[in-house]
Amino acid sequence: MKHLEKCKPFCKEIILEHLTIISKLNTQLSNILLNRVYGLGYNLFALSLELVLLKKMGYIDEDVHTNILNMVKSKSEYDFNVAVLAITNIRKLRITEHGSMETNPNAYTLISKIYLSEILNLKLLNEFVCNDGRK
Repeated sequence: MKHLEKCKPFCKEIILEHLTIISKLNTQLSNILLNRVYGLGYNLFALSLELVLLKKMGYIDEDVHTNILNMVKSKSEYDFNVAVLAITNIRKLRITEHGSMETNPNAYTLISKIYLSEILNLKLLNEFVCNDGRK
């Protein structure tokens, strides 16, 4: 889909930032993600990963997370674009308030403790790496 290609640079930015934490926690997983996810351009996975992070950090609640995720998975280009815009703006707010994971890792100390169990979890990996994220 054409609209997935448009957000590729944004998704690349997300994956590279998240790899900052992942590489410190699990080098093998980091290599798998770099080769499989980043290499194949799993844009839906990157957007979902960022949504889970935003939820865990308190920027969005469960309902907002579910609604945006449904829009990301939608076949409607309009819904997808609205979802990407929402994620972009909330992510900018997170980075404004805390810095990025690369520039201010201390702000993400608590997140790094739950990252592999609550953010990058098996459900997310199964949905977006084993499948294409659109059931």
